[in-house]
Amino acid sequence: MKPRRIYALALALCLLLAGCTHADPSGTDAIALYDLTALPGQDAPNSNNVVIFPLSFTGTEGYYYGTMALDNYVYYYDQASGVSDVLCADPSCTHDSNTCSAYISEMNSLNVYDGKLYWVGKDPADEDDHDYYLWCSDLTGANRQKGLKISNTDVVLEYSPQVYYIHRDRLYFIGHNNIVDGTETSLRDTLFSIPLDGGEDFTCIYEITTVNGAALTPRFVGNTIFLGVYITEDTDQELAEESHGEDRELQVIQYDIPTGESRVVYQETDFPEYFGRPWVTADGEIYLTSSDNEQSTHLWKLEDGSRTEIVSWQGAGSATAGDGAAIFTWTDDNGVRMADVVSLDGEPIYSGMLFPEGIPGLDDLNMISYGLLSIDEDYVFLFLFEPFSGTNYVARLDLHNNLEPTILWGN
Repeated sequence: MKPRRIYALALALCLLLAGCTHADPSGTDAIALYDLTALPGQDAPNSNNVVIFPLSFTGTEGYYYGTMALDNYVYYYDQASGVSDVLCADPSCTHDSNTCSAYISEMNSLNVYDGKLYWVGKDPADEDDHDYYLWCSDLTGANRQKGLKISNTDVVLEYSPQVYYIHRDRLYFIGHNNIVDGTETSLRDTLFSIPLDGGEDFTCIYEITTVNGAALTPRFVGNTIFLGVYITEDTDQELAEESHGEDRELQVIQYDIPTGESRVVYQETDFPEYFGRPWVTADGEIYLTSSDNEQSTHLWKLEDGSRTEIVSWQGAGSATAGDGAAIFTWTDDNGVRMADVVSLDGEPIYSGMLFPEGIPGLDDLNMISYGLLSIDEDYVFLFLFEPFSGTNYVARLDLHNNLEPTILWGN
């Protein structure tokens, strides 16, 4: 059976909308970038677009910033000194209440933009205020300011934002929420944006409603957003394997921010693989990983409407493409976690144990839970969680020094 999809034609909002974009499928044979530098502002850091809710991880030259899974504070790591601490500018603060300048509530989605640290959350000083706000502070945590209001009724409850990005003076969010129509239920996935200055240009860039939901991945390059859309309507694993992927669809859509025009630059349906989130370089090159029923895993480059294999790995595992590198992780026959890292042109960078140097404070590294936060040509960034003790870390592994670990922050 083919995927059951419902594409909304209009939105009922109390805000001014510019209308949802539906990509033009013409022109899929070649990718021609729009002007990349005309818009003011900075690009969102694609390498730090964390999707492990509720974690955030981001950085700027010389510093990393982030949150942990079990508290509501922002942490920092100074790369020069190796100092790591709560991002609070008050030396007398005990960092144990919502009065701490490092405290953030619920959401977060940290962004470093134009010399400021931004995040989304409620006002911790007003328990009766259910709306969310875009907050910012200096990179030291000082001078906290409450800015753009994000309505709990019109935005949060309506679209259920999962993660926020700041790109070229606009705030973007991915929404993922349930739709109930009588006895029928479905999932709606959206990409919205609004100006940082709070203007009324609240724009729906993309919207799709499906039975099981779609995975949306935005990658920001100057005036362009490359949006990966991965749809699977497989509701049963056994049936999914028998269908050989006929209920799956992948699109990469190129959206031009100034004009609102869009086009599909890559599209594929009815495939047997499970795809990862696409990666896009600053030059607009698109890379993608896939897993073929846990028998083999691949790194692809998408160009001219087709995909070219860069490298493949045999056996069950997981692969992710990032800033200049891709990582494949798996567990060997002895239960040891392994990793293989290559450049985006397939050149080897590292191959061996994922934790050859161990992790301070964690004993059985083959039993802990972990998630990939980011990868580049020099480092792998992981979230590590020991479920029995509640210990959780954010760690950096050095690709050029036998994956030597550095704990950036943790408990």
